[in-house]
Amino acid sequence: MIASSDITPQLFEERGGSWDEQGLVESLDKKGFTPNKCCSELIANSNDAQATKIIWKIESAHIKLIDDGIGMDRISLQNMFKMFKSNNSERKTMGISGLGGKEGIYILSKKSNKEPTTVVIYTYSKNGEYLKAIAPWKKISDEKVYTGNITFTNMTEEEIIRFGNDLKDCKFQHGTVIVFDYNDALKQLIETQFSVDEICKLKMSPNDRWDMIFGHTDSEIVLEKTDGTPPVSIGKYDYFCGNETEFYTGKNSDIIHHYIDDKNEDRYVLISEAGPQEIVHHGKMGFKTEPSVIRIHQTWRSVGIYEVLNGLRVDKRIFDHQNPRPFSTAATILNNYDAQYFTEIDAEYVKESLSGCSVYRTSQLITKISFDDKTFNAKTSRGNSDMMLNKFHHRTEIRYTTYSKQDNRMDIVMGIQENKNQHQNVLPKQLERLIIHSKREHLRKINTYFENVMKAREEQEKKKRLLIAEQKKIEEQQKRLQKNLVEEQKRLKSNKKKLAIQQSDSDSDESCVNIVINVEAKKESSVEKQEEEEEQEEEEEEQDIAKQKKQEQEEEEQEEQEEEDIAKQKEEQEDIAAKQKEEQEDIAAKQKEQEQDPINIEKIVTLLQEKCINDIAKLETIYKFINNL
Repeated sequence: MIASSDITPQLFEERGGSWDEQGLVESLDKKGFTPNKCCSELIANSNDAQATKIIWKIESAHIKLIDDGIGMDRISLQNMFKMFKSNNSERKTMGISGLGGKEGIYILSKKSNKEPTTVVIYTYSKNGEYLKAIAPWKKISDEKVYTGNITFTNMTEEEIIRFGNDLKDCKFQHGTVIVFDYNDALKQLIETQFSVDEICKLKMSPNDRWDMIFGHTDSEIVLEKTDGTPPVSIGKYDYFCGNETEFYTGKNSDIIHHYIDDKNEDRYVLISEAGPQEIVHHGKMGFKTEPSVIRIHQTWRSVGIYEVLNGLRVDKRIFDHQNPRPFSTAATILNNYDAQYFTEIDAEYVKESLSGCSVYRTSQLITKISFDDKTFNAKTSRGNSDMMLNKFHHRTEIRYTTYSKQDNRMDIVMGIQENKNQHQNVLPKQLERLIIHSKREHLRKINTYFENVMKAREEQEKKKRLLIAEQKKIEEQQKRLQKNLVEEQKRLKSNKKKLAIQQSDSDSDESCVNIVINVEAKKESSVEKQEEEEEQEEEEEEQDIAKQKKQEQEEEEQEEQEEEDIAKQKEEQEDIAAKQKEEQEDIAAKQKEQEQDPINIEKIVTLLQEKCINDIAKLETIYKFINNL
């Protein structure tokens, strides 16, 4: 998420027409709205926006609801505060409690003194637009004027940074933040849902619980505080485990349009996937039991819309998407479920609140209707799983909105008596059968889902059994092959022994001859071997003698050589001694001559001159030497 710069607030509100303003504002405070139902509605809105994590954050000055949904664009944000929405809206439900988003926000904005406060909604959608809506509920309540008081603008740069920090703290990339002023009542309401364990929740009245219904994705709801308390989370499960596109449409409500035709007769049209459907009249036989596809004429006048809300109260221990059970064999399980779900204290109250069809007029619970639904009740008895599912676990509600202070056509159709809010318990047959059809289709989808899951599980178990059988078959084949191999080896050994015995029997006649031949051959070979050994010994002796002679000859030659060397050494020593003697004799003779004959200088000079006649320098040296003598 990237914060843009230099953003100035820009109004983009489209102001609609007016209606009974005072009636609308007063209806916000009528009975039927409970804070817990409002929380359930806001959680359902987050789920519709594909949120996987929803955080209630309690701060010192504010209480924030933050989700990681896809956010809202301008049209979605405006529709959140419109009383009448387009039938082409992407959201096909009205929440699990049947309230609108604006009613839920209004109720939760009230402080302990019942005075409403201003609520601000910040949202960032995937199209990259930062939007906010401001709902000044106190001003609306005081002035009794709704139109034009809800302001839709772009966020300022400061608001974008603050909004981005809220998402960043939650590690979200996009989503919506609803900011309430801090109040103790809302804080206590939120903390209660996170403080009780599963068993205590089962004992709580349905009006005090946050509802969980089929058709939503898995999500985590977290409570965070700024006082250092660790976050606490609870789970919200998708009991269709992602298969709603195949087994379930994803819608938990159907829309029935009320028209007045050209003959001024009431027409009730169910908007379905097959197209507009109506319970048509069948002549004298009355109305058909099943709807037929029709065409809506442009001349028909629209009176209003009835929303048929279908839901199933579930406990994961009973309706577990990871361990589903077929409803046809679930009577005992459902009876045990009743014992756990309906406590002795509030059993009658809860059963009464779940059985029948609740009727809400302008979000106020008016009465309950019991239908004669033969499809489910004709063949059932107490304890039958279909009846248990239909009567105590499946909830059907009808909701419509009117702002007239007097009875109108929708009130007359629903049997509301003038100024008494009392019900005559009579509905037009075609409308009643459309509602029964919606209820039956919803239950059929749930049954179809579980049947398909069970079938898939059976197929999986069947494949597993086939695989195990195939593995056993392969193992048996391997064992048989191993056994056959061992037997074949034994047979080959036996045949080999038999062949050896037969060979020994066939060669018995020749055995004696062979023995004699072998003995003679052995004798001859031994003689030859002995002769060879003797010859070899003689050769070895001759070789030894030759070696010995050679060795003696070498020793003689060595002795002769040594004698020659000694003789040579003696001769050399004698020659040296003779030379030394001659030298000594020469030296002695010279000494004797020197003693007898003095130096003949003239003779020496003559000799030197003969030797150095051509070298004047040497002659001068000689003369000097002689003079010195």
